[in-house]
Amino acid sequence: MLWVWFEEDDILSDKFGAPRLHTDEDGYFNADLLIGNYYVHYSCENHIPQFLIASRAFYSDEDLGIRLLEEGVVKEIERGNKSGIWNPDQRYYIFGNMIIDYGDTLEINPGCELYFCGGFSINIFGHLMAQGTDTDTILITRQEFLNGQWKGIFIEGQEAAGSKIEYCKIIDSKYINISDASPVFEHNNFKWISDIRIHDSSAPVFRNNKIIGTVRCTGYSHPCFYRNVFNGYGGIGIYMSDCTTPIFEYNTFNNHFTVFWYYSETIA
Repeated sequence: MLWVWFEEDDILSDKFGAPRLHTDEDGYFNADLLIGNYYVHYSCENHIPQFLIASRAFYSDEDLGIRLLEEGVVKEIERGNKSGIWNPDQRYYIFGNMIIDYGDTLEINPGCELYFCGGFSINIFGHLMAQGTDTDTILITRQEFLNGQWKGIFIEGQEAAGSKIEYCKIIDSKYINISDASPVFEHNNFKWISDIRIHDSSAPVFRNNKIIGTVRCTGYSHPCFYRNVFNGYGGIGIYMSDCTTPIFEYNTFNNHFTVFWYYSETIA
């Protein structure tokens, strides 16, 4: 099966009835598409899906060639609201923006592996309980063929305050964005995160994490950083502005070009 997701999904749905194309019995497909940009991924039951690395512009007839899918079991996650319990009996391939809505909870159990197959995000308005263990962590990263980062984790609002992310490896994300929320992050490995952004009166707790990336505290936020190890790769390590009042206790800072850069702030 070839699944084609158009950036204006409603247009594609109107034309095809659903944003999917199925091959014929010989494995071929032919589609009369509207001109535009598409994300394309190939999937078949009990096989590992493949996808075109980036949005593809189609302006004329084009042969996409032959794709051979390897055998394997994964759970393909399409965009939309998510809740319930995810178990490590299969890998999760993310093909759209995830939303954990107000009042909903998504539990991700130890050993789960999440692979983002595009610049998609997890948007949390309810609760995310991603709690691994010291010996059985949770992996959240990009699919190996993705050229670039996945978009990141966005936690927003007081209802999301009860979210906990523990013993996770979060890799190659563009953002960890926390807005007016107070989640807890413990014993995680944040690797190659472009920006951890904390703002709008947020009060998250970061305890015993390893962080490679820039942290920005703004907008009257008051985060707590306790016993973390910050490893930089040049540029700003931690940036503070707009009356933020963070607390730093017993942290270690390595390889940062600039550890603190702040403007008219009070550091507790």
